[in-house]
Amino acid sequence: MVRSRIQPLADQTTLFIFLIYNGGAFSYGTTLDGLAGNTDILSRTGDVYLSTVSFKSHGLVVKYNTGYVGIGTTSPGYLFDVNGNGHVNDHLIVGNITYTFPSEYRLAVADGIITERLKIKTYASGWPDYVFKSNYNLPKLEDIDEYIRQNNHLPEIASEEEVKKDGIELGDMNAKLLKKIEELTLYMIDANKQIKQLQQEVNALKEKK
Repeated sequence: MVRSRIQPLADQTTLFIFLIYNGGAFSYGTTLDGLAGNTDILSRTGDVYLSTVSFKSHGLVVKYNTGYVGIGTTSPGYLFDVNGNGHVNDHLIVGNITYTFPSEYRLAVADGIITERLKIKTYASGWPDYVFKSNYNLPKLEDIDEYIRQNNHLPEIASEEEVKKDGIELGDMNAKLLKKIEELTLYMIDANKQIKQLQQEVNALKEKK
């Protein structure tokens, strides 16, 4: 029998773990000094289990044949498999991150993320529907043309060098792209009005002939 002390609890009660090797199998049990009956004594051939009577479904298992660790599941399918909610109150890194993890972010994932749904909660000051308000000062196309010639990117949009260095904030970038689409829509509406006016003038000239 191997007896190991985990840690003293808040009330100085001590949790002990027992691993008993018998005929090629491990029997596993726990006791709480002074709190008899509050822990579950389990026996599983090969696998190691840790749970309590009250929270048996949330226990931890280490599978004998794979070494997989499961929490909330007795049949983990991965090296670490959790069935239930979790909470991380600090940084979480997935994969081999080769760059400095910015302290203002909590999650870093190497090699990409695949998901069926993604929702960005943005706190940007003003979704750009203000572009369609009557008092919005729509930039002149001549000014935009001059800016592009000098900077090789759109106004208010990060340059290639800035994106390579700092990346992009997805919510902020979507707002800026929407603003450009709304401005482009206004340019097209204005151009369409001018085309119709020119067509009317052409038709009027034809009628005079």
